[in-house]
Amino acid sequence: MNISKNQNTESAIYFSQTGNETTIKNLVSKLRFIAKVKPGEKLNVKELFVRDNNVVWQRFLRTMRDKILWEDGESKESTQAFIEAVTDEAINLICFYRLHPENDFNIQIADLLTRNLEEAIQGMESLINTYQDDRIYSSKIEATMGTLTLKLETLKNNK
Repeated sequence: MNISKNQNTESAIYFSQTGNETTIKNLVSKLRFIAKVKPGEKLNVKELFVRDNNVVWQRFLRTMRDKILWEDGESKESTQAFIEAVTDEAINLICFYRLHPENDFNIQIADLLTRNLEEAIQGMESLINTYQDDRIYSSKIEATMGTLTLKLETLKNNK
């Protein structure tokens, strides 16, 4: 089946009108957020910002927020859950948009997600550096990266 340029345009219009565009933008922004993590930074996934773990004042603020305000946005567990949810959603959408390889628009969306997912792995490497003294947590991030890399390789080979 050969999809014409007009049908690709119709796909793009439908994509924008159904709200899928917002879903993709939100997902890409979260992948970019993960990708931009630098060594020494810790994530607040509830409010989507980073704190520099190497600054004593930041450590104090993080501890006070957790102890006094009982917030749950700044833990290793919530960071791990966030990363897994974002990357799983990206993989699912990549698979969805690759269902019709003859549709250029869908393939471009899948490629956009793939590129951003690959770049997010760099941010995960930074988290391993940040948490290098916590062997179990850094091992969990490594496992996430390993399975994610295998999934991406499989998707690329099955284009």
